[in-house]
Amino acid sequence: MKWLHRLERILEPVAIPNLTQVLVAGMVAVAVLSAADPGLGGLLELVPARVFGGEVWRLVTFLFTPALGIGLNPLSILLFAMYVMFLHTMGSALEATWGTARYNLFVLLSWGASLAAALLGWFVVPDGAVGSNLFLYASIFLAFAWLFPEYEILLFFVLPVKVKWLALVAVVATVWQFAVGVARFTAGGWLSCVLILAAHANLALFLGPEITAEIRRRLARGRLAPRSRGAERPRHVCVVCGATNLSHPERDFRYCPQCTGTPAYCDLHLSGHVHH
Repeated sequence: MKWLHRLERILEPVAIPNLTQVLVAGMVAVAVLSAADPGLGGLLELVPARVFGGEVWRLVTFLFTPALGIGLNPLSILLFAMYVMFLHTMGSALEATWGTARYNLFVLLSWGASLAAALLGWFVVPDGAVGSNLFLYASIFLAFAWLFPEYEILLFFVLPVKVKWLALVAVVATVWQFAVGVARFTAGGWLSCVLILAAHANLALFLGPEITAEIRRRLARGRLAPRSRGAERPRHVCVVCGATNLSHPERDFRYCPQCTGTPAYCDLHLSGHVHH
């Protein structure tokens, strides 16, 4: 989209490099300080009533409140450590793939939409509207899962799971949460629906055309499958996302001599991959 490219060029001079490291560092700092003073988290959350009362720092500090909370027991600490490590991996990979300005714009749009949804919600339910960064970080996860579906993580540092399966679980959970919000629409569920739509709007803007094109390609392959058995095999297959020169003819494929086996990478994943 041309207007997205224009926004990227405008943002480029002030874009924050290594933005994910800033977010993770802030989240860790808040977690440590909250352990010393449990009341600190309440001062940083996005509560529109407090923002309109003059506590404008909440517009930014809610980004650093741990989205899933954190306790002082070993399991909570382990889950929090996994969360921030994976967030760092995802954000760094997206920035390496898209570039600093585009990644900054992706986060900025989700942040702005989340703010707008929470603040507008205050006008409907002045005492009940509270913003969250959970859906913002979920959008980073889903973008990462789309671009790197075959990436494997060690769940609880033990169980290997491909990120595409975790993304499927996340999508189902989000759809369920949205459905529950619709069912409880008149009882405040509308705010949950608005926050979900707002925080994920950047996915539609950045990846919507690519996702739509991929769905059409897969539908077309399904219709042509009976006729094309024994057809030409792909010459290049991206080791990260599985794209081939046949399924994605618009992409360029390169082989990395620094990786074991000299695997192939498409142009979306060549610059961001880690040598292994």
